Amino acid sequence: MALRLLFGARVILSVYLFLPYLVVYGQHVGLDFATLMLVEAIFAILVVLIDLPAGHLADRIGPRQALIIGACSEAVASLLLGLMPRAETFWLTQPFFAVAAALCGGADSALTAGLLVRSHRGDEFENVERAYYRVILVVGAVGMVTSAPLAALSLQAPFLATGALQLVAVGLLLFVPNVPSRATLDDASISLRQQFHGL
Repeated sequence: MALRLLFGARVILSVYLFLPYLVVYGQHVGLDFATLMLVEAIFAILVVLIDLPAGHLADRIGPRQALIIGACSEAVASLLLGLMPRAETFWLTQPFFAVAAALCGGADSALTAGLLVRSHRGDEFENVERAYYRVILVVGAVGMVTSAPLAALSLQAPFLATGALQLVAVGLLLFVPNVPSRATLDDASISLRQQFHGL
């Protein structure tokens, strides 16, 4: 059951209904193409800067908590863009997206591997990952088609829908057990992990 919930959460977290309309949305709120490229460059720099401390944090709190915090950060960013369509919001949300990218990158696979090993099914990891990538290709295509009527309704709607989906994924992850990392097991100082244990 835990693996199915995690699989579903991973698929949902791969859906970004706003992606086809990101540039149009940016121009809608008053950003020209050059500024949009600058924003994307800043996002990339933030990911690089945040990646190391985020990885250290993920090692302490475990992959499940890292996924939950990352998904919440992404949901906040998506909902802010949907609820407050302004140029300032576009800039404000970049750190949230960067934190999400840094925390979620690899945490989903690590949690999948940990759950499989815990169930004595570690040799199934590659098959599970292949199935996951096949599914997200289909779901991604469906998401692109679905985003069209949402964008026709409002350019904010794909952001709101994406944020809502990410919160659904968080809900699923709450029922998935955590798998402590090796760093957590080897480190006697676990106060930070305990702080997030109730998530």
